[in-house]
Amino acid sequence: MRKPTFSLRAPLDGEIIDIPAPDRLSLYVCGYGIQVQRGQRLAAGSVLALHPRDLGGKVHAPVSGVVDKADFAYITMTSSTAPAPLPAAALPEDAEGLRQALQDLGVRMDRFVRQQNILVINGLNPEPTVSVAEQLLRDARSTIFRGLEAVCKLVSPNRCLLVAGDQGQSLPGCATVAVKPVYPNSLAERAILAATGKERPEGVAAVSVMKLWTIGRILETGRPVTDTVFTLAGKNYRALLGTPLSQILEFAGLTARPGDRLILGGPMRGYTVYDVEHGLEKGAYAVTLVSKDAFPPMVGAPCINCGECVLHCPARIRPDLIGRYAEYGLFDKCLAAGLASCMDCGQCSYWCTARRPLLHSLRFARKELAEAANPWPMNAAAR
Repeated sequence: MRKPTFSLRAPLDGEIIDIPAPDRLSLYVCGYGIQVQRGQRLAAGSVLALHPRDLGGKVHAPVSGVVDKADFAYITMTSSTAPAPLPAAALPEDAEGLRQALQDLGVRMDRFVRQQNILVINGLNPEPTVSVAEQLLRDARSTIFRGLEAVCKLVSPNRCLLVAGDQGQSLPGCATVAVKPVYPNSLAERAILAATGKERPEGVAAVSVMKLWTIGRILETGRPVTDTVFTLAGKNYRALLGTPLSQILEFAGLTARPGDRLILGGPMRGYTVYDVEHGLEKGAYAVTLVSKDAFPPMVGAPCINCGECVLHCPARIRPDLIGRYAEYGLFDKCLAAGLASCMDCGQCSYWCTARRPLLHSLRFARKELAEAANPWPMNAAAR
């Protein structure tokens, strides 16, 4: 059998394709502080929900319309032409004011709160079959550069390094570090290692070109970014956040059949949605449709100690052991076994001979530990 290469090269056959705005949006807001109620009429750009973390970004209405439902998991809206969208915000010039303005307009700011010596721009496509980063570097360079200027103002780096593949990508003011475009080299931790030669060095921050594009869009428009660019079946699309995945598939001429999996994200790190009416989420760089028989299903079988997950783990930890600790709720032992070093790459699940859901187990342990250390109260945003 041919060994997988996990190539991050992706042909760019055309421009980004715009998907028409749907009549009804469904925004996933589980854990957020809901700020609206059913029947409320809102202008495009209105705040819908607040992130439960202090440095998290807000969720905004992508269109003007009426709130049909607002519960702990979803806010659904029916679009209309009234009221008129909120006016563009004036963005401050100083770093602290800009930081607060970006957060208010939806950007998660935890990576941009302190000075860094080196800023690493991750220009690799994030996963196999995904080509968003390469497309944006080709077609939205000015917007990305606007975002880079803003991030440099926030973290004041001494050097900026662009980690990219072998396609000759570049950004003004950045030295380019060429790496082999093979997954998992696109992980932030691996990009930092390629740029600095060190693992987890102090004074280094990494940011993706997708994040820079988002920040650049805000600077250009003065409005929250309420759409995203993503890869589906080899093409790149732009759609409003909350657009039902069923409508995205229909526009692309694809059909999800019984037993197929619809994944929000790429094939290695994404997660399967339960409903094709689930809305497109902020930060999603791919929608992946996996046919029923493409891979053997994940099962709850016992570990057979084959060691494949250990051999392919870029963090050099024991996913098999951590997964078993997580199954039995031994989360402190998960930490002792190296959970904090996990890069969330998904290779452990891919290579597992027994088809155990190892990535799910590691994410579950991380979530439980984070909840124990810093609970996410449903009303945190009201503090």
